Amino acid sequence: MKNKIYFSGTVIQPLEDAPTATGTVKVNYIDEQGNEISSSQSVSGSVGENYDVGTDQYKLDIRGYTFKEIQGNVTGTFSEQPQNVSYVYSKNPVVGGDVTVKYVDTEGNKISDDIVKTGNVGDVYTTDQKIIDAHTFQEVKGNASVTFTEQAQNVTYIYSKNKAELKVHDSDLYVGDTWTAFDNFDEAINQEGEEVDFKDIEINGNVDTSRAGVYEVKYRIIPEYIPPRIVQGNEGGTAGGMTKTATITVHENKTSIVAKDSTLNVGDTWNAKDNFISATNKYGTTIEFSDIITSGSVDTTKAGKYEITYINNGISKMVTVVVIALNNSVSVHYQDEQGNKISSSQSVSGNVGEAYDVSTDRYKLDIPGYTFKEVKGNVTGSFTSKAQTVTYIYSNKNTKDDVTPSSSSNDELDASVKTAPETKLPETGFNNSLSIILMIAGLVTILLSLFMGRKQLKK
Repeated sequence: MKNKIYFSGTVIQPLEDAPTATGTVKVNYIDEQGNEISSSQSVSGSVGENYDVGTDQYKLDIRGYTFKEIQGNVTGTFSEQPQNVSYVYSKNPVVGGDVTVKYVDTEGNKISDDIVKTGNVGDVYTTDQKIIDAHTFQEVKGNASVTFTEQAQNVTYIYSKNKAELKVHDSDLYVGDTWTAFDNFDEAINQEGEEVDFKDIEINGNVDTSRAGVYEVKYRIIPEYIPPRIVQGNEGGTAGGMTKTATITVHENKTSIVAKDSTLNVGDTWNAKDNFISATNKYGTTIEFSDIITSGSVDTTKAGKYEITYINNGISKMVTVVVIALNNSVSVHYQDEQGNKISSSQSVSGNVGEAYDVSTDRYKLDIPGYTFKEVKGNVTGSFTSKAQTVTYIYSNKNTKDDVTPSSSSNDELDASVKTAPETKLPETGFNNSLSIILMIAGLVTILLSLFMGRKQLKK
């Protein structure tokens, strides 16, 4: 008989692990247009685990491109749904070859300036058909509108030459100058080679010469003289006539004149150049006094105010010249032959330019004991800005009284009377008066002597 074993308790049966769910994150590398520029990467893990694709392992440096932005979450947790993260890059520009636009006639001659366009490879460029006077557009060779490549490209616009021609020119003016539209017109020829009169030219624009500025004036031959020109992009339309533009630059007028007022004395000299300081022409260049027009004059012999006008190309400046009369004098001195003063001096004064006269008896004195000999200096003339001197010179004379009355007898008295010295009268002035007084005194003395002598005889 077999033994039986009995078991009492709990039996635990281990279970197998259930399969774990996984998730993926795909990292893409694209340009701004969404084009793939590098192979993508993928990272996977259990759902709920963390991921990080923001490290340098995933943020790549791609040649020819510059990182711009990230689309999607670079960090997070894996999920059952696939996730995408995109690194977006900008393409680095590559300089393309120049595109040169040329304008030539049917013989290949250049008829307008070239235009050079620049850009990066892949950029789009466009060119323009010009309207060129005296020419009609025929065709274009090359791509008028395309993208830049690494190679240089040429676009050539070809025109046929018209017989008609219109010529104008630019010019420079200055404020204050005059201008008419005819000034900038040269010539006009119609399609038949005939000259077109200026009156048949249409003018658009004007020039204001009172203000500095740049003005454009358009000259146009009316369409009947010029065949129409087809304009690219509008083959159904035409642009008739021929137009030229003249540029007129009006500059600030730098004409100037500078002069000054002044004061002179009567008798001074004066010239119009004395009051001139400086002047410039309309270009601002200094000019000489000889280029200046003056009007007015100054009379320096008369006191007064005088106005002088200086004119430089229409610009004028008025100045005032004042002529003043100075009060000056003439001194009259009295001296003997040795230069000694023998009488008080006199003085006469007046304005410069006025006349004086010190030759009269008021100044030519009779001085007792002296006889006038000569005068030094001008006794008549005009006052000047300088003091003047006139000197009267006299000779010294000794005057003796020889009259001695006798008391012996009447005969002797009579003889005394008869032999009394004759008193010589001076010719003029104070000396004449003194001589007369002395003569009278002598006669009185004689008469008294006679009278006394006769009284003694009677006794």
